[in-house]
Amino acid sequence: MTRPLSKMFLVPASVAILAGATGEIRAQDTTRIELQCPPIVVVPCNKPIDSTVTLVAANSNCGAVTLVYSDKTVPGATPDLFTITRTWTATDTCGQKRTCEQTIRVVPFRPRIAILPFENLAEAEDGARVFARLMQDQLVRSPNLDVISAGEVETATLRARIRLPVLMDNDQSQRLRQVLNADYFVLGTILAYQTTADQYSGIIPVAGITLQLRDAVSGLTAWSETYHAIGNSGEWLFGLGVQHDITRLAHSISQQAARKLNKVIKPVPCDTIAR
Repeated sequence: MTRPLSKMFLVPASVAILAGATGEIRAQDTTRIELQCPPIVVVPCNKPIDSTVTLVAANSNCGAVTLVYSDKTVPGATPDLFTITRTWTATDTCGQKRTCEQTIRVVPFRPRIAILPFENLAEAEDGARVFARLMQDQLVRSPNLDVISAGEVETATLRARIRLPVLMDNDQSQRLRQVLNADYFVLGTILAYQTTADQYSGIIPVAGITLQLRDAVSGLTAWSETYHAIGNSGEWLFGLGVQHDITRLAHSISQQAARKLNKVIKPVPCDTIAR
């Protein structure tokens, strides 16, 4: 006795079932669309907020995928802070759709600043490294700046074979900017970092530095200033007020320079940037 044939085959939906076949064939749709959608992203307000930045991606085994979105903006405490609730819809050639919701937190743009190794013209060999670390310590305190770590800067300059940043040409500057993603470079030359004997104050430190702020994109100097200090410059009576520690003297100079840099480098408000 002949029994009816009943089997199940997994075939793509786009494949036609040939007429004339005997038995029961069940077709299962194996096409699908995949949508990758990080739930929360933080974007500086000077950056675009398209899928390349918000890291949304979609693919399908049924042709090309089209991504569209709709936004709902929630204002923050200031124009520089707001949140976007974005609903993404992905559609492939077969007409399949998938959606996801994403929260985009837009924050103020903080310029990225790199303190490059300083040139040392002083007697003491460690003057450049001390000043660079003191400047790093002062600038990281600023809420308006994104200071690149000293280790990352040192690695980048070594790989780029930049021995003396104050003398780097425009090509070197642009390569370093791309590696560090920097907006500004702080360059410096140590003019003095030593101690000297004074008849009335004893052994006192002397420190001097020339600092330069360079726009990493244009290569132009945005600011430059020279600082010089001596340990007994604050003396007011019989040795009172004399500074005998050279590191403290350098720290005082770094504080002055950092205050000036914070005035020169100003964050760009979000409402002034074309989105």
